[in-house]
Amino acid sequence: MIEASDPSVKGTIDRFGYFSTGEGRYLIGPYLQYSSADELVPFDQCASDKTLPRERYGACLAVQGGGQ
Repeated sequence: MIEASDPSVKGTIDRFGYFSTGEGRYLIGPYLQYSSADELVPFDQCASDKTLPRERYGACLAVQGGGQ
């Protein structure tokens, strides 16, 4: 799922998100600040899209820049 949402790390992390260089682990920031439920609609639309390839599902829930 990490590689699906951030293809730039493909081949550089293991299945638990640890970098092969030993520099640490890929950060998964689970929170997003939002002001209204309307701001979450694009996530729902993406995740509900029946034409979306299964391997891209995780990317629907990712936020560029860690949600900042």
